[in-house]
Amino acid sequence: MFNYLPAGDNVASRKAFAALIWSKLEPHIRELIEQRLDVCFPFEAVDDDIVKAGGCSKSECGENDAYFYISVDGKAAIEYRIDSVCSSAAEDGFTKIYLLCKP
Repeated sequence: MFNYLPAGDNVASRKAFAALIWSKLEPHIRELIEQRLDVCFPFEAVDDDIVKAGGCSKSECGENDAYFYISVDGKAAIEYRIDSVCSSAAEDGFTKIYLLCKP
């Protein structure tokens, strides 16, 4: 996941992620998400078409966290919880909206 974030060491991944998702989030949301990712979960397949990765503040998983979804067709989405309230943002064409903010 680190490679995709602004401080990541993979330039191509960083640029793609910035264009698809990161640049579209409000600055205060980006700051909160960066804080959440001190505990990063590896990418996992959600189904045949989607991979998911995320992280949370230590001992605050489920209350303050962020998850990134990337589909095989290159569409991306993010969900984030702040004080247990889930919000999400998705790129146009991301078809798996039902995955975001599931209870």
